[in-house]
Parts: sequence; structure tokens; C-alpha cells
Amino acid sequence: MLKVTTKPSNCYSSPVRVTLGGGLSVEVPEGAEPVSQRWIKAAAIVEAQLEDVLAARGARLQYRWVDDALIELRVVQTSMPMSVMLAHPSLSQHLDRAISTLFGEPSVFYVHGSDIRACPQRLATTVDGWIGPLALSQGFCRQVSTAPLT
Repeated sequence: MLKVTTKPSNCYSSPVRVTLGGGLSVEVPEGAEPVSQRWIKAAAIVEAQLEDVLAARGARLQYRWVDDALIELRVVQTSMPMSVMLAHPSLSQHLDRAISTLFGEPSVFYVHGSDIRACPQRLATTVDGWIGPLALSQGFCRQVSTAPLT
């Protein structure tokens, strides 16, 4: 399983950590194949698990409103950590499309451990204790600047 962490990327660590952006990296499972192939295979396994969740439950993700702007996300009926959705560009782009469709506009994301929250990009601000706001539209976590409200 892919694991998102705040540890810095390191091609010599065990497991290898690859930069995702925004101060996050992903730990790629050990194996004999090149890191890129292991990373792609691990993401494909997550995607297959999400397809199984969709087939069994009718949805991959659930959300609940935390306040007027923020939603908290989770994978439906599994112990899969929500942060795994940031672990590969194919997964994060799926997440970005789904949540941007929900909001009807571009979205940003916040990460705390394995938890993820999101809001419309126009409402982006800093959230104490959370990494973000992060844009995922390019597949990687890109820090978004926030302007103070006046």
C-alpha cells in the first residue's frame, strides 16, 4: 500500500520516498522492479480496490460538511486512509475531478495525517494544523497562495 508522509523524499531510503509536492511524499513499496513501475502498480491496486468499493457500495468517496466551506472526505466503507488518494497523480486527479464537480468549481485540499478536507478554491485559506491549501489539478500537490480577506 502506498503511504503519504511528511518525511522528505529520499531515493536511498527504505522504502523509497517520492515527492508529491506541498511538503508531502509517498513511500513506494519495496521490490525488485524500478521504483516508477512499483509506484504505478501500487496505484493500480488502489484504483482496483476503489472500483470494488464502487461496485459494492455505489460510491467510492463520502463527504460531510465541517463548516460552511470545508468538507471532510473518506473512502466509503473501508479502512483505506483517505490520504492514499494523493499518493499518485492518477489518484489525485480523480479526487480533484470528483470534488471540483461536487463544488461546481476548482477545489483545494488540506491534509492532516491520513485525513483530507476540501473547499472551493475561491474560499481557500490556511487551516491551523493542516497542510494546505493544495491544488491537485496537475496530479501533484501544489501549494496555493491565499490572500487575506478584506
